[in-house]
Amino acid sequence: MKKNFKRLKTIIIICIIILVIELLTILYSVFIRNKESLYFDGINSVVSNNSYYVTVGSNNDNDKHYEKAKVTKYNENKEKTLEKLYNIGYNSAFFGVTLDEDNIVAVGSYEKTKKDHNNLVRRALIVKYDSLGEIIFEKEFSLLDNSKFTSITSVSDGYLVTGQSIYKNTKVGNKKGGALLVKYDKDGKLLWSKTYGSSKTSVFNDLIIVDNYIYTVGMDKDYKGVLCKYDLKGNLITYNDYKYTDEIGFSGIVNIDNSIYISGSNRKNDKVTNAMI
Repeated sequence: MKKNFKRLKTIIIICIIILVIELLTILYSVFIRNKESLYFDGINSVVSNNSYYVTVGSNNDNDKHYEKAKVTKYNENKEKTLEKLYNIGYNSAFFGVTLDEDNIVAVGSYEKTKKDHNNLVRRALIVKYDSLGEIIFEKEFSLLDNSKFTSITSVSDGYLVTGQSIYKNTKVGNKKGGALLVKYDKDGKLLWSKTYGSSKTSVFNDLIIVDNYIYTVGMDKDYKGVLCKYDLKGNLITYNDYKYTDEIGFSGIVNIDNSIYISGSNRKNDKVTNAMI
C-alpha cells in the first residue's frame, strides 16, 4: 500500500513538473517571443534642410503593441536628436511631413476613441510641432467613417494636404467623400476642403504646386490612377486617369525642369504589377 502511494505521489509530482514546463513555454511564446516577432518601426516620409532631417512614421514599442505615430529629428551626421510619439488615443501613424521655418508639420491618421479602435476606423490628423517637439496645434478631420491625410506641402499662407475620407462599413448620411484636398492656415484653421471620386475607394497620395496650380495624384475607383489639376482656391480645372494600376494608384509626383513625373504601378493582371513612371 505504501509502495503504491509512493509511486502515485511520484507520478503526480512528475505531471506537475511537466505542466509547469509547458506553462512556462507558453508564457515565453506569448509574452517574449511574440513581442519580438511583432515589433516594427517604420518611416513613411522624410524632409530636410541644410541643418537637419525630419522623418515621420510609426512604431509599436509599447506594452499593448499599439501603433503610435512618431516624429524623429536627425542632425547632419544622421544622429538622432529628437523623437516624439503621438501618444493619444489608440493606433496612429504619420504619412507626410513638411518644414515651416523651424516648425515641423506632420499628417496622418489615428483612432481617437475606443469605438474608433473597435471598428478599425481612423480620423485624419494634422499636428504642428515647434523645434523642441512641443505641439503647437493638433487638428482632426473626418467626413466619412475612415479618414487619413497622406501628404502635406507648406505654402505662404498655410498648408495644403492630400488624403482620403471614405465609408468603410456603412454609408454615413448623404455626405460625399473620396480623395481629399484640404487647406489649413498657419494656426490650424480649416480654410477649405475638396473631395474627388468614389466615396468608397478614391485617394490622393501626393501633390505639387507648379505655376500657381495644384497637381494631385492618387487612385479613383476600378484601380484607375488619377492626376488632377486645381487652382489655388481648390477649384478643379481638369483631370486625367490611367487604367490600370494597383490598389494605391499613382503614388508620387515631382516637377523636374518644368516636366511633371508621376510614379506608380501598371497592373498587368490580377497578380502582376510593374513599377511605372
